[in-house]
Amino acid sequence: MHIPGTSSPLLPYAPRPHCPPAGADPPKSPEHDLSQGSPSIPAPVFCVPNCDTPESDNPCRLTSLDPDETPAPTDAVPSSCDFSIPPAAENVAFRHSGWARMRDRIHLALQRSGASDSSISRFETCGSVAWVLTTDDEQPRYRIVCNGCRNRHCLPCQKERRDRVLSNLKSIEPHHPLRLMTLTLRATTAPLTERLDYLFSCWHTLRGLKWFRTSMIGGCYFLEVTRNVKIGSWHTHLHVIWEGSFISQQKLREQWLAITGDSFIVDVRFIRDTAGAISYLAKYLGKPAPASVADDDATLLDYVMGMRGRRLLGVFGDWRTYNLLKLPDSRGSWLVVAPLQSILRAAAAGDVSCSRILELLNGYAKAHTAYIHGSDP
Repeated sequence: MHIPGTSSPLLPYAPRPHCPPAGADPPKSPEHDLSQGSPSIPAPVFCVPNCDTPESDNPCRLTSLDPDETPAPTDAVPSSCDFSIPPAAENVAFRHSGWARMRDRIHLALQRSGASDSSISRFETCGSVAWVLTTDDEQPRYRIVCNGCRNRHCLPCQKERRDRVLSNLKSIEPHHPLRLMTLTLRATTAPLTERLDYLFSCWHTLRGLKWFRTSMIGGCYFLEVTRNVKIGSWHTHLHVIWEGSFISQQKLREQWLAITGDSFIVDVRFIRDTAGAISYLAKYLGKPAPASVADDDATLLDYVMGMRGRRLLGVFGDWRTYNLLKLPDSRGSWLVVAPLQSILRAAAAGDVSCSRILELLNGYAKAHTAYIHGSDP
């Protein structure tokens, strides 16, 4: 199998215990040579990084934002991926390169908000241990499996969560029509924590009404939070997809006003394009903090504290039987290539095959990364 655009064959990765000591020439190993048939291209040796070298010379030494962590693989990852290998700072940089500035600000806000040490550590080490996989096709595809923090403020993790939920939602075959409801609270300058507490309190009160509950067989909701910069107010919304019978928008409006005391903006509509509606709502799971929030320290801290422990997605009724976060089982269709840091270092040394892999990863695979562990904060 060859990498498109090169003459170099791609061979499966065979793990080795350690890299040579710092400064030593790498041993020659044909089974790891990605440039076989191209004598002018240096032959990279894919092996576990040596973290026994002096700290100042150690290429896998992590920064203060990327401390050590050893993740544990799940069944969704090929068994040949060894996740006990040392973490690498360049893996983190590669994974988070598209939002590095915002990530730094989120990291600082998490610390200021009093988040647990374990939550911050997972956020810091997200993507530090990563493997590159490929398909055995004429035009191979590439993806990355890595440790993930699953923090609701981590953009790559939330994008993966969104894609997984979207895939599982589309697999549901409802027996009754689907409808969409939007419930909105009146915008105020109160802290976000207070507004979200009140929003979910009102939602649970509405769900407890007999006429409302009997209209819904089951469904799911998505939380949306926006910010009005001019007046400094939070806008909180619940978007609800439900399977069941018709609900009058006028009746819902009156009931919502009676429950909230000051909010009457609601929307109810029949869903004709199920896939389109699900795709539209699932985007809220992958949305980062708005720029108007992330650029102001006090607002970002309010946002981080307000979102702590919140469910961005919830299910109710008969839909509780659906696991919307279920991982796809793709173990049989992907082959292990090498640790990501080996690909990155070989590409930096001029290896054409590895450079081509990185080009493909930056396109397809970075948007379809599999994350193997972590929990929502």
